[in-house]
Amino acid sequence: MRGTSDGVTLSGLGASLGESIVDLLGLRTEAILTPGWYPGRTANALSSLTLICLVFYLDTFTNAGSAIAVLYGLALLLASEVLAGFGILLASALCVMLTVVSFAFSGDALLPPGNLRAVVSIAAIATTAAVLIRNRAATERLKRTNDALQRSEARFRAIFEQCRVALWEQDFSKLKAKLVELRDGGVSNLKRHSASSPMFLQECADLIESVSVNDATLELLGRSSEEVSGSIRKFIPRDEECLSGIVECLFSGRTRFEGKGKIVRPDGTTLSVLLVLSFPEDGIGLDRVVVGMFDVTERDRSQQALLAAQAEMAKVSRVAMVGALSASLAHELNQPVGAVVLNAQSCLRWLRRESPDIPSASDAAERIVRDAHRVAGILKSTRQMIMRNPARAEVTDVAKMIGETCLLLEHELTSGSIVLQTRIPSHMPKVKLAKAEIQQVLVNLLNNGIQSINSGGGSEKKVSIECSMNGDDAVVISVRDHGRGIEDNALQKLFDPFFTTKESGMGIGLSICRAMVEAQGGRLSGRNHEGGGAIFQVSLPAEASHD
Repeated sequence: MRGTSDGVTLSGLGASLGESIVDLLGLRTEAILTPGWYPGRTANALSSLTLICLVFYLDTFTNAGSAIAVLYGLALLLASEVLAGFGILLASALCVMLTVVSFAFSGDALLPPGNLRAVVSIAAIATTAAVLIRNRAATERLKRTNDALQRSEARFRAIFEQCRVALWEQDFSKLKAKLVELRDGGVSNLKRHSASSPMFLQECADLIESVSVNDATLELLGRSSEEVSGSIRKFIPRDEECLSGIVECLFSGRTRFEGKGKIVRPDGTTLSVLLVLSFPEDGIGLDRVVVGMFDVTERDRSQQALLAAQAEMAKVSRVAMVGALSASLAHELNQPVGAVVLNAQSCLRWLRRESPDIPSASDAAERIVRDAHRVAGILKSTRQMIMRNPARAEVTDVAKMIGETCLLLEHELTSGSIVLQTRIPSHMPKVKLAKAEIQQVLVNLLNNGIQSINSGGGSEKKVSIECSMNGDDAVVISVRDHGRGIEDNALQKLFDPFFTTKESGMGIGLSICRAMVEAQGGRLSGRNHEGGGAIFQVSLPAEASHD
């Protein structure tokens, strides 16, 4: 115990003495002395001082014929463990000064052998000091580099362990050696080699070994750290394509791989994961390659469920389309079929009279033919819509088209005692359009006006059709009734499919009308008229000439 106490006391004394000298010189301690103090360093410092004193005595007061001062270099070596770079420089300067003093006091100072011994001693001291300073600088650089490396390694390990992303360090060095052997053996196409050797991928999996994993990886794999060690073959399904991609990447010399693969858990369940790894460019460090894994099993299941839902939705959509098409046909065919029935009944009445009225019966038969053609036109346009074939546009006289349309509603107007007024300028341009579809739109709009008037609440029994020009590029056909108008809460939803204000309505007439008009490059709008009733306007591009 006493020896230990004395050693500690001696060390403290040496440190205090060194710091006191440095303070007197006005220099920073770390520039003179290396940090830290322990008994072994104190012994080196005392030994160095003792040796300096002994060499000075022998070199000054004895008649030795050799260069005793060279031994100052040994004193510097002993002191180098205690002194920093500037401290070594000061100690070497002290030794040079003592050598000069000894040379001055020696009896043969002016003789050539004495001069030569002094020069050799000073050169030896200077060389030793230079080597020690350079070694000290190299040691400091190495220490700083090592400290930085340790801090970097500590940061990496902290990130590796605490990261919630699954990180798996694997050793690819054995696999690389096997692939190099294959290449040297003449294998240039790895896929062909793998196809000819069914067990090749399994052998590659055996050569890839697990080095380290973080907690997220253990949680993903469902295993302990001891179970993860060794070959990764137990985690890879047989003939896994992702493993083939990794081996091909390493074989071809690429440094980065990203791909989707599968891993097997202890309970036999298979997980889908995204793998990301990077091989070192210089080929050094293949024994610790970090593989990042992202579990996308739930995402894949969601995608499969979404695809199944989309397929089911497409099926439901087709069923809904069939229903809407049926409703559309029923709505569009109701009026012309009803007109055919009424005209057929009228024709029979004219023929069954005691004196058959042949002209009237003939007119009724002609109307039957006309309405039958109209039914055929509706079916044709519907078929074209289903097949996504646009109706053939033709140059049409607007006035003539409106006149033909009014004739189609002659029975409805007469039975309801409704007056139809038309206002068509004499110089209206011809328009290129699908005539049958626009006629069907006008019939629907006129029918709606007639039904609105017949339901009551109107100011007078009158509907009107008016044509006008909107500038030089559009023809506007306005259909107005004098019925009860459109309720305010219905204006915004007027053209929505299956929205209706009629008790027996289907709510698809106006939506079909708008689709037909827009297919012709036009626009359909509706609102309440200031004078009562509702007004609908069909705007069509005037593309034809005025001939």
